[in-house]
Amino acid sequence: MHNGKNERVNQTLVAKLRCKVNSTTKTPWTKLLEQVPYEYNNSPHDVTGFPPAYLMFGTLPYDSSLPNQVKLNYPPIQQARQIAVNRTIKHHKINKQRYDKHYVDAKFKVGDLVLYQNFSYPNSSKLQSPYNGPFKVVRKLSNVTYDIDKPNQYTGKLTDIIHSTRLKPFHSKSNFQLC
Repeated sequence: MHNGKNERVNQTLVAKLRCKVNSTTKTPWTKLLEQVPYEYNNSPHDVTGFPPAYLMFGTLPYDSSLPNQVKLNYPPIQQARQIAVNRTIKHHKINKQRYDKHYVDAKFKVGDLVLYQNFSYPNSSKLQSPYNGPFKVVRKLSNVTYDIDKPNQYTGKLTDIIHSTRLKPFHSKSNFQLC
């Protein structure tokens, strides 16, 4: 099981580190390992409006390399935390609406034939089919996960557990009629 929040923070830190390493100064990444998380923790975030360090400790460390940080007047810590929670909830609702607008709730039954969406890496598989299959649904594990008869190359099992967003119904060519 993965922790999505940690993975998201790591993704952001790696992106910031990549930008700094590839900037015109070409600083080695080992020299930036303290600076990048420090800047992340002391910069206001888009969703909450507050730096994580302020929400955690109620204050920001003084540092002249972060312009205007000390001059900002944040509300008292308890009030700031409540504002951050409310903004986060609002942002989650917006993201859910955006996701639900494009999500198709596919319901598969045991025995149904499905196609499995391939992972595609940029510029590596332009001509590769976006789906593999068909595969048979072996069992339904939850409303959104299915065990299909696709061998798992990592575990060696004969079936693989797949989220419904990576599956679509298979329609054989014999079902299609050309006019």
